[in-house]
Amino acid sequence: TPGHTLKTLFRHDDVHALNTACQTIELMHQAEIPKKHNFPLLTEWLNILEKDWDIDAPYLQQAREFKKQLLQKSNKKVLLHGDLHYDNILA
Repeated sequence: TPGHTLKTLFRHDDVHALNTACQTIELMHQAEIPKKHNFPLLTEWLNILEKDWDIDAPYLQQAREFKKQLLQKSNKKVLLHGDLHYDNILA
């Protein structure tokens, strides 16, 4: 058993669980990314939005605009956890 999850530790205190999750994310984002790595970049993941999709044009355009805004705000490369939630943060 790896430990207790935030969900079980703070079952009735969502504010405390959320604060703890935010602190965990801040710590994760301080970790240095190795110069040589094969982690996928967010820009690579989001390139899929440039394909021709059978989606109503306004929705696809909005998604592309969100992508543009997100990438403009990104000034530091950090690792992202692809499945981060209260059951995946352990004490």
